[in-house]
Amino acid sequence: MLALAAVAGWAATGADADFSPQSVLAGRDDLAADMEAARARFGAEDAVLLVLLKDDRPRFPGLPGEDGAGVLSAEALAWQQQLVAALPDLPHVEAVAGVTTLQTGRMSLANLGEYETVPLVPGGPDGPPTPLEAAWVREQLSDDRAAGLVSADRRTAAVLAVLAPEARSAPKTRQAINAVNARLRADPPPAGLSAEVGGMPALRLAIVDGLERDAEWLFPLSGGLFLLALAVAFRRTIGVVVPLLGVACGLSWAAGLLAAGGTTFGILANVLPVLLTVVGFAAAVHLLARYAEEAAETAPGDDEETAAPLLQHRAARNAAAKRTFVAMAPAVGLTMGTTAIGFGSLLTANSDAVRALAVQAATGLVCLGFSTLAAFAALARRCRPPRPAGRGIAWNPAVPVGGWAVRHPAAALGLGAATVAACGLGALGSAGLPLPAGVGWRGLTVDSRMLETYDEAHPAARVVRRVERDLGGVIAVEALLFTPDAAGNEPGGLLDPAVYADVLSFSAEARELPGTLSVRGYPDLYQRTLAGVLRDPEVLTKAPAGPDAADRLRQAGGLLERAAPGSIDPFLNRNASAGRVVVRVADVGTAATLRLSERIGALLNERFPPDDPAVNPRGIRWRLTGDGYVNAVGMNRFIRDFLWGLTGATGVIFAVIGLLFRSVRAGLIAMIPNLTPLILTLGYMRLRGLDLNAGNAIVFAVGLGVAVDDTIHFLARFREEVAAGRSVTDAVTGALAASGRAIVLTSALILAGLSVLLWSEFVPTRRFAELTCVTLAAALLGDLVLLPAALAAFWRSDQPAAPPSVPTERGVQPA
Repeated sequence: MLALAAVAGWAATGADADFSPQSVLAGRDDLAADMEAARARFGAEDAVLLVLLKDDRPRFPGLPGEDGAGVLSAEALAWQQQLVAALPDLPHVEAVAGVTTLQTGRMSLANLGEYETVPLVPGGPDGPPTPLEAAWVREQLSDDRAAGLVSADRRTAAVLAVLAPEARSAPKTRQAINAVNARLRADPPPAGLSAEVGGMPALRLAIVDGLERDAEWLFPLSGGLFLLALAVAFRRTIGVVVPLLGVACGLSWAAGLLAAGGTTFGILANVLPVLLTVVGFAAAVHLLARYAEEAAETAPGDDEETAAPLLQHRAARNAAAKRTFVAMAPAVGLTMGTTAIGFGSLLTANSDAVRALAVQAATGLVCLGFSTLAAFAALARRCRPPRPAGRGIAWNPAVPVGGWAVRHPAAALGLGAATVAACGLGALGSAGLPLPAGVGWRGLTVDSRMLETYDEAHPAARVVRRVERDLGGVIAVEALLFTPDAAGNEPGGLLDPAVYADVLSFSAEARELPGTLSVRGYPDLYQRTLAGVLRDPEVLTKAPAGPDAADRLRQAGGLLERAAPGSIDPFLNRNASAGRVVVRVADVGTAATLRLSERIGALLNERFPPDDPAVNPRGIRWRLTGDGYVNAVGMNRFIRDFLWGLTGATGVIFAVIGLLFRSVRAGLIAMIPNLTPLILTLGYMRLRGLDLNAGNAIVFAVGLGVAVDDTIHFLARFREEVAAGRSVTDAVTGALAASGRAIVLTSALILAGLSVLLWSEFVPTRRFAELTCVTLAAALLGDLVLLPAALAAFWRSDQPAAPPSVPTERGVQPA
């Protein structure tokens, strides 16, 4: 086992990882394909690294020197010029833009009647801009049309560094960001100003660094808690060594197999190590608890070395270990299989990362099942058995709690039904079903935000919020526009004066939509160029009209190409047959983004209806993409697909239980205590005000898979008791006494292990831990209350009634 673990661990070092949030969007639907095609044609919006220049000094209007120049002072402009000149030499920086790269048009001094372009910010190689030139720049930018480069109050400016495609990997992103930070330290901003790095690449890297920090201390702490709990519970070496060896080898085997298969570990795999650890430890706990019970029946006493010869003791220990293995191996295999089926519900998702999580979890569970059984088989006869029940943790709460449910099954099931009905109202609301009249709460909503990863006080969140407030935001809904033949046989289609006017009016109306922060497209670049040539700011909002409109647009296009080659490429292709308008929106959540996207689509459809040649004679086609839109639609699809997959997995799980127990009744009864926790979790989410997103939804697959494990162990012991000739009541009582302690211990173990994740700096990880703990705590009540009550109420044994018996801590004994 250890040799295989060493080889697998070495193989796992070559596994790929992609912890970017965008990796969750890659999938098998047209959304991700459209976004990748737009990136290939126009560039990736999420590859832009922002260097923010900030002026947070207090201002006192009216005092001498308080002109509000801020980041557009002569000194600040000179510093930005130096930074723009230096950034292209840094690793993985492909292009740079900023206020100092903007161009403006003017009448040519050498050739009268023609126009030329000049930098908006004078200076550069000839020297920094003078205060008078800086004042002229501020006047030119007073219309706030340099969206994404300078704020209206002149307190924030951005220099955009476009990273090369290979820099999407974490190591190269870190190399690029470290180089930019080194440049900022070597050449700091002028006095009173500060600079920091932000943007989507920096946010992705912060997530990767945070995951590494979690792995450095959260996972070891979780493992330490597991081992401490096991040592206290069993007070024997075997109680610690078997779970430790089984989990360590199982995780290594799984990692090696997945790496050999070419898997990529994504951001969703962050919870897998802790989750697989607790599942593996839980299986070991059930094995050890049964071993203690079997050994207590054969060992002459607690002090085995003095009470029996060594040979006899080893023989008795070996016999107890064999009986334990034969009795528990099917249950361990079934629990691992059903948990894997719970994760298998994720295979219906469109996201490649979510489907990869299902495969990774299932592989880990299979490996853990084999490694746990193998560790027990290898070590059981070589270690002293765990202390029998009653000598470790003295009190077994399963007996009094479950005993009450057995004596009063109607009351227990009625209380459970009332609780489920109350919490189910939240589930109805989340599914979009109408609530009964008079119900004053709307239920859960499918929603998520980009910054739900962090608390608002986190530095990465503060940078994004500042960009939203001052520079037009980072979340994009992109409108792609195409002529009928976007391959290039109809040049100039998007620069037809009528089409151009429609696109310009669309941009103006989109700016007024609630939730829109900024709009930028190819008409904005053309309008700025025309306004600079004509020295008329009103031209910014008026499309060229009249017989010379087409000539004006061609003239503006020529000036753009001469001014800064490639500056128009992110918005319009060379023959104007494909273009885009980027609508940047606030981080208002996927539900609000979907509503905003619908209104954007309605504005486009008014101007370019697909089947109305009278309104759309050019046959312009359009569609929406962008990370904001794709994430919103993809999240909605994911939740819907996931719920259907979970429903199917639920049916399969309980069908498997009924098949393996050779009883349809067993499968139906098992549904009661294991579907109840999921509904209770929905109610808890409603009370907490939590939305249903990808991270929260995964809790239901995990909860279903993990919660059913204890039910299987309980049912397996119950069938043993029934097969031994006991009545249903006595069989339930015996299962509570024998398996109840292990169920309580495993639940406490899982809750303790997952509670460590509550200290993660990632909000989704903390929510996952919180909701999983709630689900498993509810499952514990289901197994100790609802399952005994359901068995007492609905099970009909074919075995003859046994003699009267009374419950004890060790099981049932004849009265």
